[in-house]
Amino acid sequence: MQIAFRKIELKKDWPMLAKWNEDHTRINYPAFHGNDAYLKSLKAWIRQEPDGQLVILADGKEAGTLSLLTEGPDDANRFGTLLRLHVDVSFRGKRLGTKAVEKTLAYFKEKGVTRVKLMVTKTNDCAVKLYEHNGFAVTRYQMERRI
Repeated sequence: MQIAFRKIELKKDWPMLAKWNEDHTRINYPAFHGNDAYLKSLKAWIRQEPDGQLVILADGKEAGTLSLLTEGPDDANRFGTLLRLHVDVSFRGKRLGTKAVEKTLAYFKEKGVTRVKLMVTKTNDCAVKLYEHNGFAVTRYQMERRI
């Protein structure tokens, strides 16, 4: 399978991205609904780092999305953040996630970043395994509670 990446074109890609967001939210944030917050975030990410907002292509077909952001107060403390990696259900199990992580590492290495972080939902077993298999390790916990 030929894997490629292209920049997100928001007007063209929004219907597809909104559909994927519903699946992503169902898996990772079941208490949230709707696409308004994602659209707002995606627009901000595109303004801040347009080259890091990508559509994953598998044999020329849109198969997922990858959002990357370079952050930090200065060059010595810059880090990369993998904000979102989503593979369409029909393309899962075909190593697209691994290719997206490889793309992530290469993207940030080219920017001179030496540390990449991400958040993953603890119950998203496939994603946790993907990141662990690719060398990511838990460095802190994010906790929450309902009030």
